[in-house]
Amino acid sequence: MFNSSKPRGDDDYIAVIDLGSEKVVCAIVPLMNDYNAMPEISGLGIVDSQGIETGYISDMVLAEEAIREAIGLAERNANQKINSIVCAISGSIIKSKYMTFAIELGGMNITIADIKNIYTKAWSEIEKELDSECLHAIPTSYKVDENNNIKSPLNMFGDTLTVDLNMVSVQNNTIKNIEKILLQSYLHIEHYIVASWASGYGVLSASELQLGSLVIDMGAKTTTASVFENGSLVFTTSVPFGGYNVTKDLAQILTLNLDDNLSSNQYGDRYNTIQTASKSLKISLDEAEMIKCNYGRAVAEAADDYTHVPIDNIGGENVSTTILKSMITGVIRPRIEEIFEHLKIELKKSGYDRPHTLGIVLTGGASRLGKVEMLAEQVFKNKVRLGAPIQITMPSEHENQPELSVISGLAKMIVNNENLREKPKSISTKGFINKSLNWIKENL
Repeated sequence: MFNSSKPRGDDDYIAVIDLGSEKVVCAIVPLMNDYNAMPEISGLGIVDSQGIETGYISDMVLAEEAIREAIGLAERNANQKINSIVCAISGSIIKSKYMTFAIELGGMNITIADIKNIYTKAWSEIEKELDSECLHAIPTSYKVDENNNIKSPLNMFGDTLTVDLNMVSVQNNTIKNIEKILLQSYLHIEHYIVASWASGYGVLSASELQLGSLVIDMGAKTTTASVFENGSLVFTTSVPFGGYNVTKDLAQILTLNLDDNLSSNQYGDRYNTIQTASKSLKISLDEAEMIKCNYGRAVAEAADDYTHVPIDNIGGENVSTTILKSMITGVIRPRIEEIFEHLKIELKKSGYDRPHTLGIVLTGGASRLGKVEMLAEQVFKNKVRLGAPIQITMPSEHENQPELSVISGLAKMIVNNENLREKPKSISTKGFINKSLNWIKENL
């Protein structure tokens, strides 16, 4: 457990960390007295991820190395040691369930005690249904008797109080494994926050949060969809596919086409030797990633059918060829389309497949893919924009990077939310209720 006899740094600073499948990102954030101040990231640590797969720990030793390296790099860049950390939880391990709870009031005035009672009831019922840890119980709406869309039920009179909650949960063992690694670094864990919630806060404006938006965060191995309405995260879901799968598709399919592209016209007398060698040549993942980043897009252009792009030093050998851009798009589009279609299915199951008032925002590293927003508009039949972190100060070389949406959102949530700072994380029933009450006191 955390050893308080070994303090690491200044309590005026806190770390936030995003455990991605491709990168582990840690940021050092100064805590300000003004909760309306512009959040600032004073140091970033970005390292290649290892031992982490779609949100869960797959290798404790490798994951700890990556996490420690990211934290250490962030501390050096900020010239600041930290004691506490807030951790984003992500991936297909996250479950979001919409639940409704009610209590009888007998015509009495609604108090905080009544709110506590309804959350106690909610927790009791959740324990029976969910074999997992509840990260968030986010109120999406209140109802007093037959009056819907109540913003603040406190001090109202009524016979029945009803609350709709978005219950966001994660597997218990996932939390335990992450917690063990962080505590071994002598860090006090302040909170776990679902990454999709942080991502939305990182890229959405106040009006987008309030009036209704869908955020699609396209990561390396996971893509999440999160619905925001009335300032709240009302639903989140994910699919275990992302930019890495596009890269893998390109490596596999382009490798199969090597023989067709290594032609005798191109290499003359060397053709027989190269043709034999090509049977053992493969497009590596690094080469496929380069092709995707430099030439890939999700929607084809007319010129793609006769535009060739070079592939040099295939498999590390002195062998080169060219391929049509249309072939690259022909590999990329089906995978991205599949990801979006899977998300549509999950949104339909939840009842949130309707058009969103202010549209869809694409973010995450894989959203850098060319024309991905055009394909999203075709699939979702809604207006789409690309999103990067807003309303936050960070090192200039990292500004406007969509892969930093989660880390930026975490920083904004901590700096601009007094209650998130003051109440440490808890995985107990009491902690769940206290965190819920803090949310209510802040937002009512």
